[in-house]
Amino acid sequence: MNADNQLLKLASFQATLVYQEDFNKALAAIKFVHDYQAICPKCLFIVAESGVGKTSLFERYIESTSTVETAELTPKPAILVKQMAALSKEAFVTALLEKLGDPDPTTGKYLTKCHRLKILKNELGLQVVIIDELHDLFPTYSVHDRSKIIVFIKWLLNDLQVSVVLGGDSRTKNIIYVDNQIKTRTTEVIERFPFSMKDDNETIRYAQFIKMIMRMYPAKINGLFSDSSEGIKRLLLATGGNNRVFKNLLVTAFKLSDSKTTISQQTLHLAWLMEASKEGDIGEKILPYKSTLNAVNKELSRLGLL
Repeated sequence: MNADNQLLKLASFQATLVYQEDFNKALAAIKFVHDYQAICPKCLFIVAESGVGKTSLFERYIESTSTVETAELTPKPAILVKQMAALSKEAFVTALLEKLGDPDPTTGKYLTKCHRLKILKNELGLQVVIIDELHDLFPTYSVHDRSKIIVFIKWLLNDLQVSVVLGGDSRTKNIIYVDNQIKTRTTEVIERFPFSMKDDNETIRYAQFIKMIMRMYPAKINGLFSDSSEGIKRLLLATGGNNRVFKNLLVTAFKLSDSKTTISQQTLHLAWLMEASKEGDIGEKILPYKSTLNAVNKELSRLGLL
């Protein structure tokens, strides 16, 4: 494989790294609440910590529903709303208007904006609203049934008549415990966890993930599939089982490698040092590629990954 082809393969790897089984299950769940909107708007929770792949999942779903733009109104059956600077009724409706292509989404009073939003919703066939990083919209102390975010979600379900997909960290699912209406409208709570080797099922899931990404990766990693599982244990500690960290580490290792066909454990160590240093002082951290395997096992156990 020549250098240009390797770089193209690396770019593809960087853009599409996902865990297929988890990803497809979540996509199917979104499709279900989307389709069910025609009967009754429903709610779905996708719960995961940062880096596990929520945003990639949502962007992929939006891409799958998009159509070629024309001079006429372009249907928008699904929209994705990401973080907003501040949570208010006006900001929320403005964000939705902007996503639907309103020429001046900031203009008008709140009720006027809501009227325009309902018109656009019907004209463009909007059926599902996906909200990413929902926990960032929570109040400082706690969520209750009168919190703004709860009111907005129910407004989307009841007034705008769209299904809602809510993505965020573990705090996000607290919503279903404080509002019975949202609870009864919720079809499923999907939780996506980092990879681990803490039991047989998780080890199989992790091994399948490693095999999948190595089919995509443009180089071979020496010592990765050793009989002792040392290679994948060290990789697990280096990444914490986080999808995004896997991608960053392996892309950096490829860029550091001289051969571009094989990646050594030493190159992975250098890549890990570069990536870990971005988070601050490495300090007393266990070095995944320099510590003994016994030390690696102990640290994985301490972290709940083994």
